Amino acid sequence: MSNSPMEKSLILYFRLTMAWTFLYAASHQVFVPGWTVVGFLSHTKTFHDLFAVFTTPTEVVPLPETAG
Repeated sequence: MSNSPMEKSLILYFRLTMAWTFLYAASHQVFVPGWTVVGFLSHTKTFHDLFAVFTTPTEVVPLPETAG
Protein backbone atom coordinates (compact mmCIF):
# COMPACT_ATOMS: atom_id res chain seq x y z
CA MET A 1 0.00 0.00 0.00
CA SER A 2 1.75 3.12 -1.16
CA ASN A 3 0.67 6.56 -0.06
CA SER A 4 1.03 9.63 -2.18
CA PRO A 5 3.23 12.49 -0.95
CA MET A 6 0.06 14.50 -0.25
CA GLU A 7 -1.36 11.76 1.98
CA LYS A 8 1.94 11.46 3.85
CA SER A 9 2.04 15.22 4.37
CA LEU A 10 -1.51 15.28 5.71
CA ILE A 11 -0.80 12.42 8.09
CA LEU A 12 2.30 14.19 9.37
CA TYR A 13 0.38 17.45 9.76
CA PHE A 14 -2.44 15.83 11.76
CA ARG A 15 -0.02 13.89 13.97
CA LEU A 16 1.95 17.03 14.80
CA THR A 17 -1.27 18.96 15.43
CA MET A 18 -2.53 16.32 17.87
CA ALA A 19 0.86 16.18 19.61
CA TRP A 20 0.88 19.96 19.99
CA THR A 21 -2.66 19.90 21.42
CA PHE A 22 -1.72 17.44 24.15
CA LEU A 23 1.60 19.14 24.93
CA TYR A 24 -0.12 22.52 25.20
CA ALA A 25 -2.78 21.15 27.58
CA ALA A 26 -0.18 19.34 29.68
CA SER A 27 2.01 22.42 29.98
CA HIS A 28 -0.90 24.42 31.38
CA GLN A 29 -1.52 21.76 34.01
CA VAL A 30 2.13 21.33 34.99
CA PHE A 31 3.01 25.01 35.31
CA VAL A 32 -0.12 26.17 37.19
CA PRO A 33 0.66 26.44 40.92
CA GLY A 34 -1.79 24.57 43.08
CA TRP A 35 -3.03 22.28 40.31
CA THR A 36 -3.22 18.65 41.41
CA VAL A 37 -4.31 15.53 39.64
CA VAL A 38 -6.42 14.63 42.69
CA GLY A 39 -8.48 17.78 42.26
CA PHE A 40 -8.87 17.10 38.55
CA LEU A 41 -9.87 13.44 38.87
CA SER A 42 -12.23 14.01 41.78
CA HIS A 43 -14.33 16.39 39.64
CA THR A 44 -14.59 14.28 36.49
CA LYS A 45 -18.03 13.72 35.04
CA THR A 46 -17.19 10.78 32.79
CA PHE A 47 -16.14 7.54 34.52
CA HIS A 48 -16.15 9.26 37.91
CA ASP A 49 -16.45 5.97 39.83
CA LEU A 50 -13.44 4.58 37.97
CA PHE A 51 -11.23 7.62 38.68
CA ALA A 52 -12.41 8.06 42.28
CA VAL A 53 -10.29 5.05 43.23
CA PHE A 54 -7.15 7.00 42.33
CA THR A 55 -8.10 10.04 44.42
CA THR A 56 -8.89 8.36 47.72
CA PRO A 57 -6.13 8.32 50.34
CA THR A 58 -4.61 4.92 50.96
CA GLU A 59 -2.29 3.59 53.59
CA VAL A 60 1.23 2.97 52.40
CA VAL A 61 2.38 -0.47 53.44
CA PRO A 62 6.15 -0.73 53.94
CA LEU A 63 8.00 -3.42 52.05
CA PRO A 64 9.34 -6.27 54.15
CA GLU A 65 13.08 -6.29 54.66
CA THR A 66 14.94 -9.17 53.14
CA ALA A 67 17.69 -11.04 54.90
CA GLY A 68 20.89 -10.11 53.18
